[in-house]
Amino acid sequence: PGRREVANTVGVAHRAGLQVLTWCPDPVDAARFTGAGVDAVVVDDVPGTVAALKADGPR
Repeated sequence: PGRREVANTVGVAHRAGLQVLTWCPDPVDAARFTGAGVDAVVVDDVPGTVAALKADGPR
């Protein structure tokens, strides 16, 4: 079986009453995970992540 889409995994967790936190993704993945609805993102590269979020557009 292949990998599940992040939004699907987040949806399953949210329906179960859980929150989802990602730990130290690269800036592009941080923006992708945020777009998929994760509740929190812990990052090392704050400026890079802010730039990636801006490039990804408004939520």
